[in-house]
Amino acid sequence: MIVNPVMCMKCNKTIATVKFTKMVEGKPHEIHLCQNCAASVSPYQPKMSSLENTWSEVLSQLLASSGSAKPSQESKADESKSPQEKIDAVCDFCGFPFENYRKSPFLGCSFCYTAFEKYLINDIRRIHGSIQHTGRIPMRFRKLVEIKRSLDYLKRELQEAIKCENFEQAAILRDKIRHLNDGKSSGD
Repeated sequence: MIVNPVMCMKCNKTIATVKFTKMVEGKPHEIHLCQNCAASVSPYQPKMSSLENTWSEVLSQLLASSGSAKPSQESKADESKSPQEKIDAVCDFCGFPFENYRKSPFLGCSFCYTAFEKYLINDIRRIHGSIQHTGRIPMRFRKLVEIKRSLDYLKRELQEAIKCENFEQAAILRDKIRHLNDGKSSGD
């Protein structure tokens, strides 16, 4: 089965490779976009590299010469925009490169979260609204989790008080942390 390629509905310069479907007044509405236009619309679509752009152009010209599509000569993507910053980080445990995460929103293993923490924080905050899990907690662990959250909060406050040289407040926070630590260890 030969499928006729569809031109990008935004730029009308290259062949669409991404299809978005959204509901408009209860009816599905399809939008066909090239990879670069899709990247400008959705944070989950990676921007194409210049090499991928070149291959896309070659493919567009091949399809155009076969009569299937008629892309214009100006099929180059907008290169005036700066490409996403390349990050060469790799997970020490599984060897998963961070650049692969940019291409698909999956990681290689659970250790990748630690390896790429500083790069993932903004994505996690944007997607979930927070970087701290606030879901359900089993009853038997609820008190421990609440104490841990309080300790984490107090430790952040303590660091802030020390940074601002508010040593009286830092001493009060230190005592609260000690009190919580004593209660936690006696409850075990």
